[in-house]
Amino acid sequence: MKVDEFQNLLNTAVNSRIPQEIQQASEMYFQYVEQNQEEFLQNAILTIEGNTPLSAIAAIILKKNCTYHMSKTAIIAIDNQAMAVNILQRLLQQILSGSQYARLINDCAGEVGAVLIEHKYPMEMFFSFIESALGQDDVSYQRYGAILLEYVANCKLKFLAEYPIFELLQTAFSKDDIQVSQSAIKAASVLIQGSSFINDETDMAIPDDIQEQLIQTILFSLQKIGQQLPDSKKTFIKALDNFHTVTEINLEYMLNNIDNVFELAGQLLNTDDEDLFCQGVLYLESFANNNLELSEQQIAQMNVMLTTKIFPYLQNIDQNFVDKLFGKVDIDEFDDPNDPYCLIVYAIGSFASAYDDQLQQAFKQYSEQQQLTPQLAHLKLIIISSTLNAEFTDNNLLAQLTPQLLQMFEVQSELTQFEICKSIKHILQRYGMGPGSSQLAKGIMQYVPQFLKSTNPFIIAQTINMIAEAIHQVESDFCYEIFDYLIQIINEFQQSPHLIVQRQVLSLLEQVMKKTRQILINPFNYYVQIFVHQANYLNKDMKGADINYFIQLIQTLTIALQVGIEVIDQQSAQNLITLLLELLFNPISEFIHLLTNSLLDAVMILTESYATMMVQFLPQLMDKFTSILGKTYWVDKKDNIVADNNVEYNGFILTQHKQVFKSIGQLLQQLPLQMYDYSQNIIQMLASNKFSKYDFMYICQSIFALPGVAVFAKDLNGYQFAINLAKEQIVSQILAPDQHHCTEEVTPMIKSLALMLQCVFTAQTTFNLEFQSDLIHFIVETFKKLILDSKSSFINWLDGISYETKIREEDKKALIKQEVLSIYTCSDQISLFTSIVIQGCKTDEERKFVLNMLVEAIKVCKIDSYMCTMLKEIIRNSKPNVSEKMFLGFFEQFLNTFMNNDIKHPPIAQLLITFLTLYPEHELVQQSNQQVVQRLYQSIEPFDSYYFAFNFVQVSLCMKNEELYEMCVNYIIQHKVGEARYIVFDTLMKVFQGQKFITARIKTVASIINLYFENEIIYKGKPVEIEVQRIIRELVPEDVQQVGQLLTPTAQARLQ
Repeated sequence: MKVDEFQNLLNTAVNSRIPQEIQQASEMYFQYVEQNQEEFLQNAILTIEGNTPLSAIAAIILKKNCTYHMSKTAIIAIDNQAMAVNILQRLLQQILSGSQYARLINDCAGEVGAVLIEHKYPMEMFFSFIESALGQDDVSYQRYGAILLEYVANCKLKFLAEYPIFELLQTAFSKDDIQVSQSAIKAASVLIQGSSFINDETDMAIPDDIQEQLIQTILFSLQKIGQQLPDSKKTFIKALDNFHTVTEINLEYMLNNIDNVFELAGQLLNTDDEDLFCQGVLYLESFANNNLELSEQQIAQMNVMLTTKIFPYLQNIDQNFVDKLFGKVDIDEFDDPNDPYCLIVYAIGSFASAYDDQLQQAFKQYSEQQQLTPQLAHLKLIIISSTLNAEFTDNNLLAQLTPQLLQMFEVQSELTQFEICKSIKHILQRYGMGPGSSQLAKGIMQYVPQFLKSTNPFIIAQTINMIAEAIHQVESDFCYEIFDYLIQIINEFQQSPHLIVQRQVLSLLEQVMKKTRQILINPFNYYVQIFVHQANYLNKDMKGADINYFIQLIQTLTIALQVGIEVIDQQSAQNLITLLLELLFNPISEFIHLLTNSLLDAVMILTESYATMMVQFLPQLMDKFTSILGKTYWVDKKDNIVADNNVEYNGFILTQHKQVFKSIGQLLQQLPLQMYDYSQNIIQMLASNKFSKYDFMYICQSIFALPGVAVFAKDLNGYQFAINLAKEQIVSQILAPDQHHCTEEVTPMIKSLALMLQCVFTAQTTFNLEFQSDLIHFIVETFKKLILDSKSSFINWLDGISYETKIREEDKKALIKQEVLSIYTCSDQISLFTSIVIQGCKTDEERKFVLNMLVEAIKVCKIDSYMCTMLKEIIRNSKPNVSEKMFLGFFEQFLNTFMNNDIKHPPIAQLLITFLTLYPEHELVQQSNQQVVQRLYQSIEPFDSYYFAFNFVQVSLCMKNEELYEMCVNYIIQHKVGEARYIVFDTLMKVFQGQKFITARIKTVASIINLYFENEIIYKGKPVEIEVQRIIRELVPEDVQQVGQLLTPTAQARLQ
């Protein structure tokens, strides 16, 4: 393409008034660039040199080609160093020649220069140009040179080390022009920030002395720009934003300049300009974000800033602000990070996390001389909420502050009423099902009726939102205690004229059904009608509040179908599922990604119970899945050659891919015969290698389920093909040396692998195959690799957090506890896999084969929870002489670990309890009985669920101490026994069935009924359900009354 043809193409793509011409020219341009890179570069630079309006366009597209294609950019792809450097020289010459488009050409040169530096091209002339530009008297050239430094700063310092980058920065800082100073601040800040994140050997850090010099120069330049306010405000805020990227995360490396940063924050807070005031808040918050240990002088300075500037700002909120706040459309819009009020509230939350004592002291000093006005009460609420929502959780602190928190309900201020409900919702989220949450939830209910009488729909909506969170977080007894009142709220407000209230009512209904595991049929029927009506009016121009309401409607109806499967008639369920699927297939869903996400969630959830109702829609469903999986994360937009970005990130696709993977896996398991016809299509979709490594944790559910589909269809060839496909994926995605997975990824992989292993054993029977030792060995080796990956990930994480200086010790403990929970979750899947591999063996020789492999896995995993989980299943599923011999070497080791560790790991407890159950007369158990007596007579507190369960099992099954048993069962009736309740329930059933401890029979039966209904969803459809119902039926009249007095509100409600 000749240069004039190229220019005509650009002119059409940019200036045509005919959309079709623009589209065609744009597509032709992108195709041309891709196929003729060297010619494109020649034509682009010739066009830039022409100094016509098209020169600006050419500069923009050349810069874009470098910005968004990185190593694939044309100037690198041509692999012609001389030509690339020549193009850069010609760009710089155009700047010197006084082109009217010099600013755009300068930006283009900066981007080209940065790319060439990163690819180690000789760049002496580029830095000479920057030096020359900064040395000119003409301010415009100084600015060009400083802007080029902004681009250069994005390069790795290792590539910049041979050039005078720091000298050039100092030259830029020395100039009087504030725009030059701002560019220098930006460049220096980028370099400092990059120096803090060196993660490979291809880079280097800024020497300490140079970094300190840069920081001091930045601070001096900020003062210089600030002296020219108000004229310099725009430039000043840009410079402050630039430097804040450093102070936000790098203050610990600036200890020698902390006082200067403090001084800067104070100066900004002392201005009357709200934008600059907000900058001061951000700089002050940097100290909290970095968890710096402050000196007494700095603490005093912070107290002054809090008491003289920040607290008064929050206390002096006027009615205009309140009116503006309640003028929003939805309660989700209240948390605007750009709003000064929200910004300051977030900052106080950071102070509470890092400097709670200082924050409390400052507030005490501020408030003790004042009367408790509504404004001061509102500020007090923010302080209390921030303390309770800090990074650590302290149930004692929650109990201590709950009375003060509840006092806030009495403040006659709409803003405070709204904020107290929002704050309590967040506190309940943080503290979960702890005792403090239960106390708080019960405390708020006395104020709810008053708040629901408000004329402000936002207060009503936030109140209902708070109640829904309380139902979600607190045990089911709380829900049943206020059940009638909850129904009253739903009935009263479901037809509210305000959409924000209607949506929160739906959320409340959802949480009530989840907690009680029962459908509320009247609200369900009402909302089905609403759903049918609303579905007819969907359009791609729907606003956020309408979309949020409709999505909540889908979520609530999905939960209703899930819990109401035995109540909803088949035709109604089929009609609703049909409508949900038709909406998913509706082209409108393509325009509303959140709607698609919600509908895919519904499909994923309902597949488990209603898969047969989806059979007729499988062709459309698979087409929809194929369409979604065909979308990539990055999409080249080829409709505008000069847009800021010609690449669009489809952020929603990651979620939708995950939902599709899970749904396909569910369908393969629920409808294997019907899905058999789609096997090849699924294989093509899932094995296309276009997904990221992380996606495999979801993809494997489908890949590992495919062999089971072939077995169900009795297709031996298909089974062998699917097994080979799974093996190929395992080799590349799990066993390859460069593949390492964290525990979050390992957990679903082991679950899916266990189901495939089950299929292998089924296939041996279906196809009359011999014991597939090689395949089983391969699967167990994969299992072992996944365990080792989890171990390595966990150990590396622990090592990393041990060196983390920005996290307080109590917060580290909380984080470690959270991470350990993921180990427990993974242990459940390890248990499943181990039991399947042992139970699948039919002969002693086969069992010996798999046991040897499992023992090898136990030896190398080195995580107590994983070791105990596998040992537990080996003991349960092996002959006594095998398991006892194998276990004796571990019993005392893990008993000591369990007793002497502050954290009572559930898998260790489960292993020990398994041994107690199988070998109650063993001498090791008998030896430990006296220790149990001593422990329980001392105190059951402090309570730990698994510690209690271990002692209770020993008392119940290995001893004959009536007094101890009654002490334990009294505790079970009066308290929640927590995570180990399933073990306690099983033990109570063994006591009842074995007719042990007859004097405590009533309490045993009451405890059984309480725990059964607390976990009814787990026992539904299992033999234990029949047994418990028999126990209830056979109670004689005099027993019914005694048992009834000991039942929880949940059990009483479920028995009615």
